[in-house]
Amino acid sequence: MTVAIVVLSLAAGLAWWVNRQLEPNRLTALVLDRAGKSLNLDIRFKGTPDYALKPEPRLLIPGLSVRGADGREFLSATRAEISLPWSTIKGDAPVITRIALDHPRLDIPGLQRWMAMRPEKPFKVPTLVDGIEMKAGTIIGDGFSIEALDAMLPTLAADRPAELTARGRLLRGTSRIDFDSVLGVASAGLRSPFNLQAKLEIQHRPKPLNVILRTKGNYAFDDHLTTITHNSMAVKADSPIPGFSGRMFIASGNRLAFTINAVLTDWPEGWPTLPAP
Repeated sequence: MTVAIVVLSLAAGLAWWVNRQLEPNRLTALVLDRAGKSLNLDIRFKGTPDYALKPEPRLLIPGLSVRGADGREFLSATRAEISLPWSTIKGDAPVITRIALDHPRLDIPGLQRWMAMRPEKPFKVPTLVDGIEMKAGTIIGDGFSIEALDAMLPTLAADRPAELTARGRLLRGTSRIDFDSVLGVASAGLRSPFNLQAKLEIQHRPKPLNVILRTKGNYAFDDHLTTITHNSMAVKADSPIPGFSGRMFIASGNRLAFTINAVLTDWPEGWPTLPAP
């Protein structure tokens, strides 16, 4: 009888301890603290988080805020959902099942400051089994911003095909371009063939201008040079933007350089009439 009482007491104590460790606020703080220390980030949340353990661990984090070593926030989201397999928790390969962000806000200069302070390591494509989804996002860059960004990347793995769909609104000064695009890469990584299709609506008076872009080529990101080769490119647009098709090469390093070889496929109505041959 005494043994039974002791066993029941131990079981009750263990259940209390497990429940305490898995209490949402405590569990979320523990996970974010460990992630923050490994990445030299200050990761916080505001609100009441939640979690699920089936079919695999999943954290629901309200009021996510990410700061670099300088204490300045460069990433936030009203809500973040992160799912990861048990194997990752146990210390195996760092695989994430899915990331979903509601109303995220990313500051590019802040991200660049954090990346500049990171130890130099070979670039590795993260594995996202069920990808990443972003709703109503905002990206702040140097002299431009992207608003109302909805993006979906169904899956991501090194050297595997990937397809990103994105739509939103690009703002630069008084210019505004609404876009709806699909970008596919043959092999996720620093070098790959790619294809891009995009529908653009340039806000213009007296009416918006529609542009359709289709292009295929190759990209390469090196330490000091980025190159994009458009093996085929076609643009169809409303006047006064001309339609054309051809090839283009872009190189960006200390200086920006490009070459283009194209022919006009449409003569805009707003341009002067060509003389008779």
